[in-house]
Amino acid sequence: MYKKSITIVVATLFLSALLFIPTGSSALSLDPAILEIDLTAGAMTVAPVTLENDTLETLSLETEVVMFTVGDETGQPEFAFGETPSGIATWVDVDAGPINLKPGSTEVINITFDTPAGATPGGYYVAVFFNQASPSDEGGSVMIESKVGTLFLATVAGSYTQSGKIAEFSSSGESTMGDQPVDFTVRFQNTGDVHLKPTGTITVTSMMGNIVKTITVNSDKGAVLPGTIREFEVAPWSDIGNAFGKYTVELTMSDGTVTDSQVLEFWFFSAVGIVIGIVVILVIIFAIVMMAKSSGKRKTDQV
Repeated sequence: MYKKSITIVVATLFLSALLFIPTGSSALSLDPAILEIDLTAGAMTVAPVTLENDTLETLSLETEVVMFTVGDETGQPEFAFGETPSGIATWVDVDAGPINLKPGSTEVINITFDTPAGATPGGYYVAVFFNQASPSDEGGSVMIESKVGTLFLATVAGSYTQSGKIAEFSSSGESTMGDQPVDFTVRFQNTGDVHLKPTGTITVTSMMGNIVKTITVNSDKGAVLPGTIREFEVAPWSDIGNAFGKYTVELTMSDGTVTDSQVLEFWFFSAVGIVIGIVVILVIIFAIVMMAKSSGKRKTDQV
């Protein structure tokens, strides 16, 4: 086991909010970076991952199995480094190392999940890391030069609840003056027993019933773990132009099994729209006045 005085020099952890998108080439790479697997109580499941050594030297790797959750509403994983393995971390069987990976080579590593017969159905979350370590320094601590890992989003089959809802859908204001961009806040809450990957659409409709804008939410299908709330980044409505009047904005989120919707209503007041409105009103008033004068003149002529 590594001592607590571990120094991480390079950590290629692919921490892209539970999406684990590779951030370019690196000396040591791992595929896939995130993997959803189905487990059966009392059975063994094998999940292969592929390590690749892009360097010109042999790499010596040791494995590390840690559970994780999310620390905030960004979806960023929070790993239980240094803690005694428990739960699903004790179900994982993988070569502890050292695994010697030759220059320019790839190797498939089988990660086995031995699910207990009494495992409760639902979601379980664990990460398996492969650490490249250098020799200990004089103080006895281990220097970790690189670390790559795969997140496992596991679901034990059986009777479990899939549920969730939109925790918040709001805009930067229920009314706005001019053509300032409108920002939206979308927060989704997972109230079930397994992770969800809800995607959504924000639809903006004018008071004439025309759809003027659609915005996609969570197109990368980021996961929301059970018992957590995740806030998704949403592109602002920036091409407003000379919008004027009442607009209805509807958000629908769904992962195929759980669906929820919320609606906002607000007004746009643009300078151009106000000028046009004033001109229209003045024209109408002028027309009424002229009609009244014309009518009065006809009556006078008749007398």
